[in-house]
Amino acid sequence: MNTTEQPIENRHLVLCFQVHQPRRLKKLTAADPAIETSWIDEKLDQSIMERVARECYIPANKLLLKLIEQHPQIRIAFSISGTAIEQMEAYAPEALASFRALAETGSVDFLSETYHHSLAFLMDSEEFEIQILEHAEKMVEHFGVRPSVFRNTNLVYNDDIGRRIAMMGFRGVLTEGNVASLRTCPHHLYEHRDHNGLKILMRNQSLSDDIAFRVALSGWNLTAEKYMSWLEAMPEDEKLVTIAIDYETFGEHHKADTRIFHFLEHLMLLIAIENSYEMSTPAEVIQYKPTRALSIPDYVAVAGCDLSDWVGNERQREALAALIALEAGVKGKNDPALLRLWRCLQASDHFYYMSEKADHAIHLSPYASSQDAYDQYMTVIHSLQRSIHAGEHAPTDAEKINEAVEAERRSINAPLWALNIDSRNGYTS
Repeated sequence: MNTTEQPIENRHLVLCFQVHQPRRLKKLTAADPAIETSWIDEKLDQSIMERVARECYIPANKLLLKLIEQHPQIRIAFSISGTAIEQMEAYAPEALASFRALAETGSVDFLSETYHHSLAFLMDSEEFEIQILEHAEKMVEHFGVRPSVFRNTNLVYNDDIGRRIAMMGFRGVLTEGNVASLRTCPHHLYEHRDHNGLKILMRNQSLSDDIAFRVALSGWNLTAEKYMSWLEAMPEDEKLVTIAIDYETFGEHHKADTRIFHFLEHLMLLIAIENSYEMSTPAEVIQYKPTRALSIPDYVAVAGCDLSDWVGNERQREALAALIALEAGVKGKNDPALLRLWRCLQASDHFYYMSEKADHAIHLSPYASSQDAYDQYMTVIHSLQRSIHAGEHAPTDAEKINEAVEAERRSINAPLWALNIDSRNGYTS
């Protein structure tokens, strides 16, 4: 623990918005040979991105920019996946420009994550770290920032993930706070059990879900004033409240005619004007002294879940095993199109679509059923397998594979702090 850090005295409110769009898969037949050019459903991706940009990103960013200009004390944070950024580059440049405008205010923080919003943390290789570096390149390119706080896919975290990201130089992580087994309050700042400099922020699930799912429910009658009263009713010794929701809540999940933008505007104004909370970014909060060390040995995830949403049934586990088994072959092939496909297939969305949990009916999926999602995913996996074995076979020399991985990583315009990763031997000092 840093003895020069000061304890949190005022109450702080951290608002984090997740921006993510996966690359959706075309419906391929088992005999389709053109996997390199036909695996992404570009038309569907374009249609969805254009709609979400028009109904959510652009109007919400315009509103936040206006509020920040009027009230510079407003602070917010975004976590934007690499696949969302690349779709904005291709289909919605105005939306991307509006995020840049927010970045230029100095009031907006950007979090790190894996480029593909992936399950790479489950792999034994350094694929997880490589995707974090790939995402870092996008953050520097578009927003000129190097994030110091990490947010893993679906807030998944445990002590081991904490060690890995601390070794990469991250100073903070955002995870779920509604975890009964931890028996801890989410309204404090914690640190990793190893005292390695990594601070832990925990999401308030109830207050987050009030906005994400319940704000527009008939009969719920949630106003900005009522929400603010809940915040003000928090015990005085609970100094840190973190709200983290999907940004698509505003205008996409809840359409404009539900007055969701009116709610957002008035809530931000109340927080800014009433001064009962100091709005802070994650990067600002981690400057403070943590309450205590916190050990999280088992995986935790959004909504207090374990990993069962993504690998809880046999089909999900079979699909993940098939994906991981292709790593050496894909990387040994030295084919950017195949590597890109393999990485997009790691997105947690594909596995979420295969879930059989009853409550998943409320979530949007491009498939008619979990079985359909599995069948389409495995069709692409099998096509990828055929592409790997077409023509020259992948080299069997482990050194050649490692050299290909290292060359790819070194080609990324990553910050110097990231170059202490050795693809063969782990981390170097």
